[in-house]
Amino acid sequence: MLFLIFYNVFAVPVAIAFQLEVPPTHPWFWAELLFDVVFLIDVVLNFNTAVMTEHAGLSFSRRKIACEYFSFWFWIDFPSSIPLAQVFSLVSFAAHPTGNTGESSQILKTVKMIRLARILKLMRIMKAMKIFRIFEEEMDINPAVIKLFKMVFTVLFMCHLMGCFAYLISTQTQVCTRVFACT
Repeated sequence: MLFLIFYNVFAVPVAIAFQLEVPPTHPWFWAELLFDVVFLIDVVLNFNTAVMTEHAGLSFSRRKIACEYFSFWFWIDFPSSIPLAQVFSLVSFAAHPTGNTGESSQILKTVKMIRLARILKLMRIMKAMKIFRIFEEEMDINPAVIKLFKMVFTVLFMCHLMGCFAYLISTQTQVCTRVFACT
């Protein structure tokens, strides 16, 4: 699971910044869809995982599990696991297999909104932080090593994110040759 989270942390900013669209005929499209299905399975499994309570220790009550999961993590896990871009690509490909969709403004606006929805996948990084916290508590690893790894990961992630979005901004802005005169 941690590998898939790291993949998303790397791939989502790159896909947004470089405006990469993988067609449904490409194997990588199906791999990304499989990754999202794995995260959806994780959502289902979280409804079947015991939770810690203050008084009784582990609780196997489905009601308590659901209440605990709905209190925070569900709202991060579920929206970030819905494969919106892949579903839209499949529907678009089924409607126009040759790729000739016509340049209607409504379709273009929808495609841009779907691309922005990919940002929701970056919320999965919060799940990685939860996994790191479990490592700190349960494993016999020096806490300084884990903190160092988290710091390096955070710095690399922020550099990667800023680099990708700097590229996106540079490709979306007009080039100005003089003050107030843009071409």
